[in-house]
Amino acid sequence: MVAGALSLLETVFTCDPIHIAPCTTPAGKGDNSDMRKHLVLPALILAGGLLAQTVQADVYRWTDAQGRVQYSDRPVPGAVRVDANAKTRLPGSNDAAAAAETERLRKSQADSQAQQGKDATIQTVQQDVAVVRAEQCKQARELYEKSLRARRIFKTNANGERQYLSDAEADTQRVSAKSNLDEACGPQ
Repeated sequence: MVAGALSLLETVFTCDPIHIAPCTTPAGKGDNSDMRKHLVLPALILAGGLLAQTVQADVYRWTDAQGRVQYSDRPVPGAVRVDANAKTRLPGSNDAAAAAETERLRKSQADSQAQQGKDATIQTVQQDVAVVRAEQCKQARELYEKSLRARRIFKTNANGERQYLSDAEADTQRVSAKSNLDEACGPQ
């Protein structure tokens, strides 16, 4: 490929391209070593440009679990192939579509973070409620079991004195303790 580019340049240039001086030897006649020396740099530039156009790797873009955009030369599930021939937008360009897309992505990311915050709050509240319910259930169970074990049940009056309940009142108190247990722990 480089040799082809060099021969193409030799046939096109009949003058010294670097010094812009008239050629003393026309192309294809006599000694062309001076002209060849001066054509090496343009030929290499041309060959490099041809190689740069033919050597392209696919690039894939995806968003990871943390919401960061990642790029790779290997496809990943959910990755989108990036068109290497597309014109790149320079940062700060006034392209309305790019600005709208950037704003949409920013809003989507903010919404996602807000939803994650809400989900974390909901989970914390559910854990706290479960802890409180477990404690209420434990207290209700202890009170019910205590009412079953006690031969006599009493209440403390305003003066701090014990007032013993009759058997009928004690049975009502046990039924009330059982209903509180069922409410706190579920039916048993």
